[in-house]
Amino acid sequence: MKKEGIQIQKFEAEADAKEYISLYRDAERIGKLCRQCRNYGKRRCCPPFDFDPIDIIGKYRRARIIGFKVTPPEKGFLISPDIDKCLSELETELGGFACGITGDENRPSLEAFGFDVEKTSKELLGVEIKWGKDGCLPPYLMLVCGIFF
Repeated sequence: MKKEGIQIQKFEAEADAKEYISLYRDAERIGKLCRQCRNYGKRRCCPPFDFDPIDIIGKYRRARIIGFKVTPPEKGFLISPDIDKCLSELETELGGFACGITGDENRPSLEAFGFDVEKTSKELLGVEIKWGKDGCLPPYLMLVCGIFF
């Protein structure tokens, strides 16, 4: 998928939901990182929650992890709304619960639910997350989302 100089590659993996939760959820460590964010406690999709995330995702049998590797042009860019649309449609098709729809204030990210997306991306999708340095963007951005169904 290519849009106005932006290259978007899609990656997918599927796992047993309980196994994914067991191997990739580190709520205590990820929660400490969340508490450092300026949005902590201010947005409905950010922790702390008035519910246990496991009550929502623990009832599903499968987890589909979807990653979008976004390679921007040299200068400014906007992430395509097509990514959110793709996740919304897949959530409806599977009859599940999506984590990571960026335009939906009611949809927490995998990180907000305590998942290690760096480990998820590297081990399940085969794509290492790169970080920016000295105020510069990394060579690509990796958006990691999940649908529990």
